[in-house]
Amino acid sequence: KKAKEGHYAVGQFNINNLEWTKSVLLTAEELKSPVILGVSEGAGKYMTGFGTVAAMVKAMHDELGITVPVALHLDHGTYEGCYKCIKAGFTSIMFDGSHYPIDENVAKTKELVAVAHAMGMSIEAEVGSIGGEEDGVVGMGECADPDECKRVADLGVDMLAAGIGNIHGKYPANWQGLSFETLDAIQQKTGVMPLVLHGGTGIPADMIKKAIDLGVSKINVNTECQLSFADATRKYIEAGKDLEGKGFDPRKLLAPGAEAIKATVKEKMELFGSEIIIECLKEQGVDTVFGYPGGTILNVYDALYKHSDEIHHVLTSHEQGASHAADGYARATGRVGVCMATSGPGATNLVTGIATAHMDSIPMVAITANVATGLLGRDSFQEVDITGITLSVTKHNFMVNTPEELAQRIH
Repeated sequence: KKAKEGHYAVGQFNINNLEWTKSVLLTAEELKSPVILGVSEGAGKYMTGFGTVAAMVKAMHDELGITVPVALHLDHGTYEGCYKCIKAGFTSIMFDGSHYPIDENVAKTKELVAVAHAMGMSIEAEVGSIGGEEDGVVGMGECADPDECKRVADLGVDMLAAGIGNIHGKYPANWQGLSFETLDAIQQKTGVMPLVLHGGTGIPADMIKKAIDLGVSKINVNTECQLSFADATRKYIEAGKDLEGKGFDPRKLLAPGAEAIKATVKEKMELFGSEIIIECLKEQGVDTVFGYPGGTILNVYDALYKHSDEIHHVLTSHEQGASHAADGYARATGRVGVCMATSGPGATNLVTGIATAHMDSIPMVAITANVATGLLGRDSFQEVDITGITLSVTKHNFMVNTPEELAQRIH
């Protein structure tokens, strides 16, 4: 629900073994992003059972000192599989009743909702099968009926997966794309219900962003991590590195694949969350931003570029010019002036303009980046206490440490 309110999506990344789990957890911690670890019934069986998976995830979570929210979620669970995961200690389950007649899907989902909520677990349901095949789960691929989606949503599920033309695995060259008309109709029927997009691999970034705009709050990724892992491992072996020294050691042999998973997860997490600031600015009616890009704020600038037809960015020659320009814009138009800068000296260069606006009660918002949260307070490169520096010349002053806070602070 926080993701939907904040216009971002939480990524579910399916895990297949220890390396997968470790890579996803470490990346989530690095980006300070909540994450969902998905486990299919096939993967659970491969790892000797759901109890083994739950124990491994809990131990790894504690040993790595993970501080971000982590959910362990059954992906495309059968009726029997859901009960096994409830018993094993999962924190979330998905019941895929899409292959049942709608009345039977509703009846089984209703039962599982009551059980899951009694155990303090979240539950996802599905209407309209997702195309393709994943771990033996085969779907013909169809667009869900919005009225059937409402029936299932009204049962009290926490998330709803609905078929909108998405498929598992690689997308074929003749794929027609997501049906946003269907997604919008489902959103209209289900209201505040967070929607789930399965088959996140291969969907173009612009479609992902539009889906998030239309209510998608959870996006599943599996195949792309598998492809990245396979490609990196293949290159390691083809380069003959397994024949050098102890390159055959599994810890070395699997390391390139693990790093490739990290890179893929990081790319997806940034894609799913990079829109938060821009979407919030658009909601507040902002159409002009002044700034100077640099290091730690480049992800925001990447998102801003994609919305350049809606928000005009005025590039100044210096960050101080951005803050004075935002001040002048607010005085001339009566609207809120917005400026942006990177961390360290980029942020401190805004101070004179901020102070000027504050002295004359001019409405202005300054957005700055900072070093990674794990580096705060360690005299890291380009780290300054910008909230402390500007405390006396601002009306409101926030240090945002998690993506969940962004929308609330900007609003």
